[in-house]
Amino acid sequence: MYSLATDSSKNIVLLVNDFNPEFGAATKKLSEILGRELKGVVLVDSKIKKNQQNKPITVEGFEEILCDYSSPVSIIETMKGFWDNILLLSASSERNQPYYKKLVPLLPAVNTTTESSIDWSIHKNLMRKAFEAYDPSITPGSYVLKRASFEEELRQFSNKLFPMISKPTGLSASLLVKRADSYEELVDNIRDTFNVAESIYKKYRGRGEPVVLVEDFMEGDMYSVDSYVNSSGEVFSLPPVKVITAASIGLDGYYSHNIDSDHGLNESQLKELYIVAKKAVHAVGLRSSTAHIEFFLTKEGWKVIEIGPRAGGYRQDMYSRAYGIDHALNEFLCKIDLVPEIPKSTIGSSSTINIYAEKEGVITKIDGFEDAERLEGVHRLTLYAKPGDQAISCGNGGNYIVDGVVYGKTKEDTDDLMQQIRELIKIDVA
Repeated sequence: MYSLATDSSKNIVLLVNDFNPEFGAATKKLSEILGRELKGVVLVDSKIKKNQQNKPITVEGFEEILCDYSSPVSIIETMKGFWDNILLLSASSERNQPYYKKLVPLLPAVNTTTESSIDWSIHKNLMRKAFEAYDPSITPGSYVLKRASFEEELRQFSNKLFPMISKPTGLSASLLVKRADSYEELVDNIRDTFNVAESIYKKYRGRGEPVVLVEDFMEGDMYSVDSYVNSSGEVFSLPPVKVITAASIGLDGYYSHNIDSDHGLNESQLKELYIVAKKAVHAVGLRSSTAHIEFFLTKEGWKVIEIGPRAGGYRQDMYSRAYGIDHALNEFLCKIDLVPEIPKSTIGSSSTINIYAEKEGVITKIDGFEDAERLEGVHRLTLYAKPGDQAISCGNGGNYIVDGVVYGKTKEDTDDLMQQIRELIKIDVA
């Protein structure tokens, strides 16, 4: 039986737009597993390269090649030198999925998901419809508002039960997610979102035209799971992580304040979670893909917030430190129908940390970052702003100023370390 894994002519790992260091390491490991030398190609859209919006290559063994993703002819001409040698295709972030979608019909000999499944898993309105059709019990009630008609459509919510959540369908990372406790507040939130949506979509390469999803507010704890699905639809799920949102600890916004590898779920809850994760993957039809799935554990059971056809942010570092799992390698293995390695026992604890300014305005000073970066147990800490930049809340379309991953032997270790980091880093805003 033919297999990509055993076909010695297949030696190209093809990445879409961005290079991440874990893909370089995973390519070397996969070379050893398959017993043949693999090469890496990052196919970058010319406009993205010109605007310096892509992550550059940082290791040997990978080559950057430019093309015009808006032209199938350009893509075909660019890839014809290595067309028959492509082993697998990977797009590492939400913003690259529309580009991945353009390659799917041009690479029939490579295991990919379908164009429709990409659409269903990157546009929240299509995603909700898919969930509702497959199993209504796994998704909250939702409504879609378009810019041209939202003033009229908003009237349907005057007698709805509140609170409700509104969010753009083509953005990630909780950008512009807002809660409304009354009809009047919902109206204001939607208007504010549409007023800034165009500029935010442009800044963060949002998918499609700005459309707002309004849904019932879910009470409960938030978790996420990354899963792998092979070409035949078999799903392999990693251990979940617990997401601590800003709102859940009394802060303003629905962004991820931190994410903990120590999820605290019992065996029964885990079993049900994996069942719902599988339903979410099959509802949007993903194949030969990693799936990043976010959930709420409510009184009525597990509800899916959303799914994405890619790995979750920070997960490579988190799973490596907490379980010894190589997330990128597992993605590659699953895409060529080999079984991923998923140990369930922990070897430590890991957490992410996201830091926003306490108020909006112009940043005048940032102190303590270098001291925080040197703390034992800091896997990575990154500063994204400088004095003179604008500090904007996540609800208004802004991003974090500092993020990172920390680790320790126990959750208490990582909690203590995160507290030290937050105390050290001071962001002054005028």
